[in-house]
Amino acid sequence: AEAVAARSGIARHADLGSVDVDAVASALEADPWILRARGLPLPGGRLVLDVQVRTPVALTTIDGTDYVVDREGLPFAAVREETHPGLPRVQAEGATPEQPEARLAQAIALAERLPAYGLSGRATVHVAADDDPDGCALALPGVPARIRLGAEPETRLGPLAELVAERPDAVAMATDIDLRFANQVVLRTEPAREGSARNAAARGHAKPSLGPPTG
Repeated sequence: AEAVAARSGIARHADLGSVDVDAVASALEADPWILRARGLPLPGGRLVLDVQVRTPVALTTIDGTDYVVDREGLPFAAVREETHPGLPRVQAEGATPEQPEARLAQAIALAERLPAYGLSGRATVHVAADDDPDGCALALPGVPARIRLGAEPETRLGPLAELVAERPDAVAMATDIDLRFANQVVLRTEPAREGSARNAAARGHAKPSLGPPTG
């Protein structure tokens, strides 16, 4: 409440009956944490400040600075990561501060679906540019591998959950888990090579299989 009063620009002991409530609302909405604001004059010379505060649901890094992100994919305020330790981390190519980014919103929605598949913990979700074959990539606590989910990431969460539950030793050894291709889960212990991706794509209609770690 004290911060809102300070942001309003209303001086102490001011005549509240003569305050420009539109100017007060504009001053409050200049604060990145405040989504909407309005001043409500009341009888007796009182003024109520009504504000709707943005809710941070994720963190992202842009040009080396951490920002909190709302559900619409808007990086709205620079913060220190340690002040929001429980939030998932999301990344999207081309994201800029104070501009909503659909790919960040997509990453947030995916992060929020993970607990339903038993994939708990603070995740990192990266949504690549449209022309990037990796599509959506995921990092999970306790899983050292980069997890590639492709252009339809939610359809790959079920197979990923089964893999983590049924093959924990293989998952612990892998440095790359590739689920981009239908009916195919490929585990590697070294960075993916272009030829490996082409081979997996060619086998896209084979029955589900797991590629054992190599190297």
